Amino acid sequence: MRKDIIMFLTLGISIITLLFGYNIISFFTKSSVEVETIYPLVEVPVNSQSVLVGDLGADSLQLIRLKNKGLSNSTKLVITIEAQGRVLDCIIKSYEEVHSVEYDDNKVVLRMDRLSRNVPIDIELWMINEDIPININCIDDDGSKELVLK
Repeated sequence: MRKDIIMFLTLGISIITLLFGYNIISFFTKSSVEVETIYPLVEVPVNSQSVLVGDLGADSLQLIRLKNKGLSNSTKLVITIEAQGRVLDCIIKSYEEVHSVEYDDNKVVLRMDRLSRNVPIDIELWMINEDIPININCIDDDGSKELVLK
């Protein structure tokens, strides 16, 4: 009787592992990139000596901090930021290596091989201030997440 219980229990665990595999483990250890803080648009003084203000004509600065608050590293991460205002320059500060940064009028795309647990990414968007809403879309091996900031 006891051997039968152990045999069926082992068979059940084996079938569940075979059907779901790594997904069971990853369900409990997913990464989760989230906005930790966002600072409101900072109006840049007209008489500022900043090169960005003088050469590009930026009149505002948006500061965004993203952080992996999940239980594991985020791999093959792509972060897309869409702003209503015109993005003139983007400065990224992170402890992890940023593979590439591409930006045009109102869109910024960051590509990273990984983002470790509890590691922040600071993003400075120099822009011409129009409307505030910013959409952030984070895609990694675990899936995607969209955030709307107002």
